[in-house]
Amino acid sequence: LSSQTSFCGFGFYHGFMETLLLSGEDIKRAGQFCRWAKEQVGGTNDAEGACFHGIGHGLSENHDKKTWSNESELVVSPLQICEAVSFDEYMTNRCASGVFNVLAINYRLGFMPLDKDPLLFCKKQTKPYFKKPCFEEMNTLLIYLSGNNMQEATKYLEEIEDQYGLSAMRSLAGVVGMSHKDLSFSKQIDQCRKLAERFHIPCIQGFVAGLIEAETDSQEVRALSFCESPALSEEESKPCYEEALRLLSLYLPDQKYRNVCNNLDLKYQQYCQT
Repeated sequence: LSSQTSFCGFGFYHGFMETLLLSGEDIKRAGQFCRWAKEQVGGTNDAEGACFHGIGHGLSENHDKKTWSNESELVVSPLQICEAVSFDEYMTNRCASGVFNVLAINYRLGFMPLDKDPLLFCKKQTKPYFKKPCFEEMNTLLIYLSGNNMQEATKYLEEIEDQYGLSAMRSLAGVVGMSHKDLSFSKQIDQCRKLAERFHIPCIQGFVAGLIEAETDSQEVRALSFCESPALSEEESKPCYEEALRLLSLYLPDQKYRNVCNNLDLKYQQYCQT
């Protein structure tokens, strides 16, 4: 395994884990593979977390229509297995994010009946390591239901308490960043500023995260171009760099990441992951 397994949002682990688990392999082997992946890739790359996300996909992407009648049929058993194979709450969260990603896809494709409140099932979750990824993974569904209008999609998040609402906002803005093709960022910055004040900075951070995830190589170029944009205020630039440099540490090889950090203005180097 190489750092190239981070390309396309670590999509390698989605396909690998779906195939491994659909083939009937022992679930313990999936967890063992994720730990091995971390050793193989090394550095700060999020190989292990992305791999556990892939386990969640593999557990719930079962192509069994009998599990499509309601949310519980699809996700309860996979979530229980996520708890069993993960060794801490972070990895349980990452595994669960794969499960809820599949749920969101099934909603969007019309396979799963959808309540008038698309976040109702997430609101019913009681465990933080399930509730947080559930809200986050509904990002593509909310954008779809809102006709690709981020401001309309954000209305679904207005009543969600801060801990979950802010992370859901970052995730929602990430979808917009992934599809952004314009060389100018002024329109997106203006959209973030029009949101409720508590969503303003998470929107900026989510957008830069989407720019990074959308690239297969040289992720730092577009991300840092956004953070360097003269349209951003200093109060917006700092959290932009903070999030960009955190994520780039997961995607870039160690030496390339160090080079990126060394070329930054000194006031932003403090956000580099050491």
